[in-house]
Amino acid sequence: MHKVHPYFFLINSRFQEKIVNKLSQHEQQQLLELGIGLIQHDESLSKKAHSYDNVKELLSYISFICSSDDALSEQIIERFIVGKVPEENSPGPVMSQNKTITRRKATRKTRSKIPGLAINPDNQQTEIINHCHQGIQVDAFAGAGKSTVSKLMIDELGNNKTLYTAFLRENITEAKLRITEQAYTQDALAHRYALKYAPFKSIFNNKHAPDPYSLQHIVGFDASLDLGRNKVKLHTVARLITQTISRFCTSTDLQLAEVHLPVAIFSPVARKKVLAWATSYWDYLTSGRATLEQGATYEHLMKYWSLTASITLPDDYENIIVDEAQDISGAFFNVLRNHTDRNIVIVGDTYQQLFKWRGAVNSMGLFDKPRFPLTTSYRFGEAIGDCSNRVLARHSQPPQHLLCGQQNLRSQVIFYDESQNLPDMTGAILTRTRSQIIFIADNELRAGHKIHIKTEINALKFIINNIICLSRGELDKITHPYILKCPNVAFLESDLIDNPEPDIYFAWKLFKKYGAHTSDVIDKIAQNNYPVEQAVKVISTTHAIKGQEWDNIVIAPDYAVVLDNPNADIDSELSVLYVAITRAKHRVFIPESLKNYF
Repeated sequence: MHKVHPYFFLINSRFQEKIVNKLSQHEQQQLLELGIGLIQHDESLSKKAHSYDNVKELLSYISFICSSDDALSEQIIERFIVGKVPEENSPGPVMSQNKTITRRKATRKTRSKIPGLAINPDNQQTEIINHCHQGIQVDAFAGAGKSTVSKLMIDELGNNKTLYTAFLRENITEAKLRITEQAYTQDALAHRYALKYAPFKSIFNNKHAPDPYSLQHIVGFDASLDLGRNKVKLHTVARLITQTISRFCTSTDLQLAEVHLPVAIFSPVARKKVLAWATSYWDYLTSGRATLEQGATYEHLMKYWSLTASITLPDDYENIIVDEAQDISGAFFNVLRNHTDRNIVIVGDTYQQLFKWRGAVNSMGLFDKPRFPLTTSYRFGEAIGDCSNRVLARHSQPPQHLLCGQQNLRSQVIFYDESQNLPDMTGAILTRTRSQIIFIADNELRAGHKIHIKTEINALKFIINNIICLSRGELDKITHPYILKCPNVAFLESDLIDNPEPDIYFAWKLFKKYGAHTSDVIDKIAQNNYPVEQAVKVISTTHAIKGQEWDNIVIAPDYAVVLDNPNADIDSELSVLYVAITRAKHRVFIPESLKNYF
């Protein structure tokens, strides 16, 4: 008899299929019931899955929900680490069992099951360990061993007294195995410690935007609105309201203001209206009167926590280590400011901030703490280190220290002619935009290569579908903020010449090449997306692979287009380029059009 475990829902789909094939029909049913319990869906769903295909389809859906929900995936990982398997015949209460475990964990005084590091700290690491009780900032270059120094600090401060948090779920998954069991994303912390106090806790789902008609009934917004360059209808007005609230929620601001309005709203009258509607909806959402038709998200929850200073982390956590601190949200920055009684250690790299565009705050230096550098990268040799230093020297505030590559590691920086085919080697091709992934993936598939793409396909199709609607004159169906301001495709094309917004610019180029069939091309590439372990090449935006590394990296040509744009945020773009270059362990291939940045 096989035991089923919730960790099943986080593993690769190919291995899931192998596991399901080995299970009896009764065991498949048990697994299905376990998954339905995890995502808190109607139990009758399991009885509707009569065939193997039905079971596989439902398991795939449950896996998607589990992997996309940070708090839920972390609960599953915790169960995996502590070795808990659901009791036979009781798959349903998994969520409540997990909640009991996590509540106990904050007060339980235990030693970590993760062994201490058997290394001799270098001079920089020793300085950090000696001062970590005082609240410090660790400035760590790419590959300089942030995980190692975090583990050393936790061993020094005490595992049961120290909380570790990072922005990305991938960092936490690794941290739970290598650093501490007390590791959580910021969203997971909000879910664990703030949700029970939130006025919208009963409608928290993080799955959908509010129903537009329900939203209109609540705030009474106009069914159509003149934005100044074009008119939009009900669904788009609703989206503008929710976008305004989203921008507010990720900021450090305490009140909604004009600065949170989407750029697509040009008319002063429209701006005043949308701000009033957004304010009204936020007040309603936090009043306790909102219903499931509206729903509350992690953004709403984090903002509520940041505005409620009385909601604090358990007193057991005397120390808080904030990793990837350059990319925390403005709301979580305020949460940390509400914990000034704790020993807060900031760890990150100012020059690796990638998520400023979605409200991330580069908190490096904002806490006014003593600073300690980690300058030696253990990932690559001196050539890649020197290349990185030349990029960072162009920053408006270049680093005070130089990044040092390993003398005993051989690395190369090679410039290539982008008018030819991309360098052909095993490794990763890193693009600046999602759309460029499709160009490259199409060419690689035609060459017969097995590829793995990492990007948000739906986000790209959203842009493409909006461009298609614009080309057909279906302006009432457009909801993308940038495309909303364009009355026709001629205006879009002209605007992109003067202001080539990266993702829109390359999406437009995709549309120019493939026309109305662009979505079909994207779907075909998605269907030929091999598991990463089977692929010869990984094709991804730099944002999607932060923290990872490959022997060989190719920098795609679209970086030059973005960097050469006179309206570009040069500091931000140099950061993306720096992150891309430092994913390489041995060789990095750079387009010749970028030579002047080195």
